[in-house]
Amino acid sequence: MEIVLIPKNLSISLDSEVMKSGIDPSEVKFELKWASVDYGVLINWQVSYTNRSGRKDFVPYLYKSGKILVLNSPKPKLTDFRASDYLSFELGGEIELEVNSEISRGEAREFLLEALSESLRVPKSSVKVLNAETVLIARKLKYSLKLGDREIGEAELSERGRRVSLKPIPLDELEATVLESLKNSDQGAGRRIITRSWDALFDKKKASVGIEILARGSDDGYANFIVKMGDELELIRVNRYSGAMNRVKLPGLEEMRRNVIREISRITSVDPSMIELSMEDIARSYRVVERDGETRVSFIMTLTINFVVLNVSYDASSGEVHILSKKVDEGALKRILNADELDYDVDDSLLYVKSRRGSSWKFSVFKLNDLRGSPDMSLLVERAAYDPKSSGYLLFCKFEGSDACLSFLLKGDEGILLGKGCLEDIIREAEMELSSKYNLGVSLRLDFERNPSEILWKIKPESLFKGRRGRVNAFLHLNGMDRMGMFLFVVRYSFEDGSMEVEPRILKETVERIVRGAVGGEVRVMSYRYEHPLLQVTVKDEKQLIDLKFDLRDPIHPALVEMKARAGILDRLMGFLNR
Repeated sequence: MEIVLIPKNLSISLDSEVMKSGIDPSEVKFELKWASVDYGVLINWQVSYTNRSGRKDFVPYLYKSGKILVLNSPKPKLTDFRASDYLSFELGGEIELEVNSEISRGEAREFLLEALSESLRVPKSSVKVLNAETVLIARKLKYSLKLGDREIGEAELSERGRRVSLKPIPLDELEATVLESLKNSDQGAGRRIITRSWDALFDKKKASVGIEILARGSDDGYANFIVKMGDELELIRVNRYSGAMNRVKLPGLEEMRRNVIREISRITSVDPSMIELSMEDIARSYRVVERDGETRVSFIMTLTINFVVLNVSYDASSGEVHILSKKVDEGALKRILNADELDYDVDDSLLYVKSRRGSSWKFSVFKLNDLRGSPDMSLLVERAAYDPKSSGYLLFCKFEGSDACLSFLLKGDEGILLGKGCLEDIIREAEMELSSKYNLGVSLRLDFERNPSEILWKIKPESLFKGRRGRVNAFLHLNGMDRMGMFLFVVRYSFEDGSMEVEPRILKETVERIVRGAVGGEVRVMSYRYEHPLLQVTVKDEKQLIDLKFDLRDPIHPALVEMKARAGILDRLMGFLNR
């Protein structure tokens, strides 16, 4: 019978890999079913030599013996053999062999004599082969792993590493085992067992049964079954390799439902009556965690409250409720805001929303910890304008349901809060100041005005609320005229300090009308300059140039305060000669 030699690096214990599956290694039987081998010859040799001929190419004297392994992979070679480096057993049973290389005893003997003669510097005739036997050197092994009479997997060992592949018991088979076990247990006595009840809870017509498997799944080598037995709920956790079963008692579905609704109401400030949670929602998803020898079950459920979709976990052991994630239901949010389209950003516990209805825009902020369905704050976008001085856009907003306002400067994707003043108030104050200063009724309008839609489509919702706060050098540009049509006013209002620069421009028609009223006759306005309250005009009649100065503190009734005729060229020449 042939001897198989297994190198020690192929005889490593696989207990740790088996233990990972939850199986006691002492209960697992390893059976070799396949081996990849090299045929070799194990030779005991001896050299006893004395150089009596005086040949210099041989050693003077040598006595040596040993055991060596001769292999042929791919050409003959010698390998020192130490029994401690191998495990050996006689080949038997139904083991499939894959032979990589072979060598006969004659070839091995001849190669050994040649090699030892050369390396030991002795003649071949002094090398004696005491005995030789053919052995199989294992290079790769495959084992069948059995638990009792059932094969649970296989293991593969080679010089490159080791691999254990376990075959889990099918879920259907485990479900049948669970049902049978519950049927025969004390807790299940007297109850009717349904043999296939996987969809029972989710059917519209539920059969009147005592035991229902509400949900099943698998993780980390275990099959998990959530089982309802009357009013009781249990987790049946089964090892998918060994079939070992563990039962964990859980709170009832109605108890869990009340606890979840109460805790969600507390966390989100929502009235419990607004939270809908069915038994199906609870049992649909769960996860099992093994920690410190204790099995803990958390149910994962999804609830939609107003516009927020909550992913919630409920720890069946402690009763703790945790919100795992919050997502926005865009359809519900559109209905709440009455919007055609919207964009939003979520930042921790705040939801920033930009919405559009027709040509109207609105920015809203919701607190995600307060899901009562109404925004904590909403800003209605009223008007927008460009500011050439800061190369940014001014956005004027009003709080929904209030007369309070906020003004922003938009630069790139950043929103900068300018102040709480309303655009109408700023314009009204400017009009009052100009009307008082120039004694005229002045009407102003927004200059460089833009359609908000041209600006807002690229602004992220949170950028409007999370930008810098403080004073910046931004300007509001206004222009307008008085009710008499005498002046054109260009106004630049500073958001930094509230100051106002005014450039009054008197119209030429106004100057001509004032001159005709004061001088009469046909004159032509040659030039004029206005510095409030004085208007200086140079006119020309048929003979000469005349300088006029008017006081326009009362523009409707201008007062001529100075009139001076300029000397002509001939008059100036005669005056020079008379000197």
